[in-house]
Amino acid sequence: MKEEYENFKNSIKKKHSIRNTPQFEEGFDLGVKKSLFMPMSKRVIEILEWDFLIEDENTIHALVKNEWGSKQRVNISYKSYQQKHVKSESSGNEIWDAGKNSKNVKLFIHVLQQELNKLNEIEKEKIEKEYKQWADWDDYEIPTELPKPKLRKTQKWILYLGSIVSIIFLGIIAGYLDLKKINIPIITEAIMASIFWFIVTRLSKLGNFTDVQKLNYISFTSLALFILIRETSFYLLIKYPWVSFTGFFEFELKYYAPLYNAFPSIEIILYLMIYLVVVLQFVIIFWLTLIGYISVLKAERIPLEVMEFVSYLMIKNKTEKQIRYELSKYGWDSEKDQNVVFDSLGGIKQIQELSKI
Repeated sequence: MKEEYENFKNSIKKKHSIRNTPQFEEGFDLGVKKSLFMPMSKRVIEILEWDFLIEDENTIHALVKNEWGSKQRVNISYKSYQQKHVKSESSGNEIWDAGKNSKNVKLFIHVLQQELNKLNEIEKEKIEKEYKQWADWDDYEIPTELPKPKLRKTQKWILYLGSIVSIIFLGIIAGYLDLKKINIPIITEAIMASIFWFIVTRLSKLGNFTDVQKLNYISFTSLALFILIRETSFYLLIKYPWVSFTGFFEFELKYYAPLYNAFPSIEIILYLMIYLVVVLQFVIIFWLTLIGYISVLKAERIPLEVMEFVSYLMIKNKTEKQIRYELSKYGWDSEKDQNVVFDSLGGIKQIQELSKI
């Protein structure tokens, strides 16, 4: 970042934010067209050495990295010809931003106005023209041919069988750790879940399986199965060879009786609350990671040339029926293959949405 902008940033009067997710936002009047505001905003992001993330229809998303590893996400939005809006939000586990978000917003507005003032009318017209060409894909050359469909068949059994074998193996290990009293509550479960979910995502890729809803069912079913196998393994290891079916339930009741009897105590309630909060956060992280990974798998199934061609048709406001017709001209005449193309586009859209979080 230039020294003059660094000096201005240091002179900004900070407005501290203390909340679950610290943030600062400000709207401002700026009479410029979208075709000038959007490219100039990206230029300012480059000048300030922020990380450009993504641009959607009316908003640019960027990431600011500060010292000590803190980060803020900045959203720059075009509301109307006169109204613009900038919002900076802390990412991570911060509850106090020390005024960094307010500095980001005010610094951006200041630099944007300075950069706009440097332009004459001819330069503005040139930037607007280039932006419109980019946004409308005017430079795109319609291909004479496209790669032919070579889609892999989905092998569901790979995911199902692999998940069952993995969860049984992990459940037995967890039961053994319980027996040896080296199981650290929450941490051990988190490690086991991470290993399982890593396996699930790789099995999904191996079996070309991208149904997120079914993967969620598999995950929650596997969680219940993991708990059952862990408890069963612990019982078998501690009681072997004096094992009986009814003995397992009697053992479980006796083993957890002290916890049940102590339930009304503040210590137990507090422990359960912390446990549930940690588990919930872990589930959310897993869910986002799973969606991101599957979205990438969806996008990778279709050649880039095909994705670009369909994106071009969508920019030109072609209907789904028209897009299917155009694809059929290039050998993508199977409805199943065409559905995979649209599914892959959905995966790309999902990746874009996740990058904003």
